[in-house]
Amino acid sequence: MIHTKYQKTKKIIRQRKIYLSHSKMQMFIKRAFDIGCSFLCLILLLPVYGLYTPTCLLLRKGRMVREQIIGRYAVVFALSYFEPVIKGKNKKKPSEVHVKTRRNQVFVERMQRFLRSLFNVINIYPVFYKILIGNMSFVGPKPIKTADYDKLMRWHHLRFSVRPGLTGPWFFRQSDLNEIQEIWMDLKYIRECSFCKDLRLLRNTLSEL
Repeated sequence: MIHTKYQKTKKIIRQRKIYLSHSKMQMFIKRAFDIGCSFLCLILLLPVYGLYTPTCLLLRKGRMVREQIIGRYAVVFALSYFEPVIKGKNKKKPSEVHVKTRRNQVFVERMQRFLRSLFNVINIYPVFYKILIGNMSFVGPKPIKTADYDKLMRWHHLRFSVRPGLTGPWFFRQSDLNEIQEIWMDLKYIRECSFCKDLRLLRNTLSEL
């Protein structure tokens, strides 16, 4: 259901017709991919998430964050995710680090990277459910909070012609972009999006985790 406050967004999208250039087959493939992969992630990660999150909450190692997000056609939905507490790392001096062989060092580094990536994915486990039910997509524009809605200019509303994404072009250049450039990047993605491009963005995202 669209709140009266957000009715103008749907009107702007209809006037511009920005989304009509995408074929129904392309949108079907994208949605089928979202459903299949999100369902698989929910099933595979459920045992780990069921142990990891409650343990962290009990030990006060993090908190659950709940935000109101504006979705496709300005439909507002609640998005929850786990935010861990990150403490400063204690670096050991070179003399205190004892690695028997280069092979052992490489193995340890790979395990650390794997565990870090796994925990990053587990922290956003609830987002997979939002993708499954159609509030979000794996790849799309950056999610916008309802608190930022009144700051948007008229042409900014075109971002809501598609579902917000867990990742997208904005994910890789956050520090380099100002707000206007970020919006243009989202609009360019909407106009030129394809399933192959989505797969490339997902691959690059996984390599960054």
